[in-house]
Amino acid sequence: PAIAYVVYFRKWEKTTTKNLGIDYAFFNHRLYGSVDLYDKYTTDLIDSKELDPTVGATTVKSNVGELSNKGIELLIGGAIISNRDFRWDASVNFTYNKNLLVKFYHSAYTSPTSMTTSGNVEGYPLGAMFAYDWAGLTHDGGLPQIYLNDGTIYSGNYSKLSADEIHYRGTSIAPYFGSISNSLRYKGFGLSFMFVYNFGNKIWDDQLTYWYDRLGENVHNDFDKR
Repeated sequence: PAIAYVVYFRKWEKTTTKNLGIDYAFFNHRLYGSVDLYDKYTTDLIDSKELDPTVGATTVKSNVGELSNKGIELLIGGAIISNRDFRWDASVNFTYNKNLLVKFYHSAYTSPTSMTTSGNVEGYPLGAMFAYDWAGLTHDGGLPQIYLNDGTIYSGNYSKLSADEIHYRGTSIAPYFGSISNSLRYKGFGLSFMFVYNFGNKIWDDQLTYWYDRLGENVHNDFDKR
């Protein structure tokens, strides 16, 4: 018989927001900007919850935790050039956001594998990244090695290790981001363009663990050491 699964959550998300902002303008609005501070707290956060695959599905939407977002938004802009035929307006926006998964209703992660693949660990930002302390490759086969907390070098079955051997490296979600906007107008013609930036996040420097066929794509430059 066919089994239908529905979105399973008990409550809608609720977000409480506190905000303090200041807008300013000088020189007949030739220079303007704003400063905003915010504090957002979300309860009954809705996300995917893992299920026992024997029930016929692997995930279901559920209330999974509580999330805090705090930050600041800055904007400054103005008319750089303004005359009868030509006008150039520009603005710069900058945002810093610090998020924290305050509560996570799932079971606590106890294995390094679950911590490296989840990205959601209570007490850390969303997109948290965990990794071992790299110790290079073995000389007799090019197998990966790591430093344990006691300083010894280990290479073997990493699933047997304690979660204490893996360490927080940062978040995959950039905490700093913003944009630079420009608008040019000459008589009846106009041109607008924007640059978007973000930084402060981390990305994995992955490489292949195994390869069984002829190389048909670009690989990491450490691959020739394996």
